[in-house]
Amino acid sequence: LYHSTDRVMLIFQWLQLLIVHNMEAGVLSVPAPILSRAYQELANGMVAFHECVKISDTPFPFPYAQNCDFLLLLHWVLVPFVVSQWVTQPFWAFIFVFMQVFVLWSLNCIAVEIENPFGTDDNAIDGQHMQEDMNRHLLMLVRPKTFKLPELSEKAIFSISPEELDWSQGSNSFNSIWKKKRRSEKKQARKRYYDDKVKEPGDAEGCPPPAGEGRPPADAGLRREAYASGG
Repeated sequence: LYHSTDRVMLIFQWLQLLIVHNMEAGVLSVPAPILSRAYQELANGMVAFHECVKISDTPFPFPYAQNCDFLLLLHWVLVPFVVSQWVTQPFWAFIFVFMQVFVLWSLNCIAVEIENPFGTDDNAIDGQHMQEDMNRHLLMLVRPKTFKLPELSEKAIFSISPEELDWSQGSNSFNSIWKKKRRSEKKQARKRYYDDKVKEPGDAEGCPPPAGEGRPPADAGLRREAYASGG
């Protein structure tokens, strides 16, 4: 790699070979559509790299740059004589000349500075910092601790009682806790629905219902107790 003339292309080839090798070894045991995404992202990275190379290697047209510099010099020489015909006070003549020349030369210097955004100066893109930041992220992903999946803590607070949970395995996944919670909510909803069905209409107003209307069946209390006990 140190003696290579095209390090980026060499590393790109090594990454592709590494993916193929791990596919054959069974390390990357994922479906083909998911793995093809990795190749696509690598290809997109190479396309972006070559676009940056074109920006860096393609120079600004020399005749155009020379013409701009010549016109700026001509403006710099002629503008004092032109402004002196408009104003008579030296202070205002200096202000008008300075502002015009300063604005045009500032725009030209900015254009020269952003002509090549890649470099080591303060106004260039800090590629070294971006590379170090990416390396830090990659090193974080390959740490052994990142391969351990998080589990729900035993001290978590739920809307159901701990007696309804199965602590036999020592820890519960989020999926199992969520399923138990959903079942408990459905059970409570069914119980409330049944209680509303067998509730006497006169209870809400404090008076008994009319005879023969809205009275629950004789075994309503027994069925309610049996439902509450899970029978």
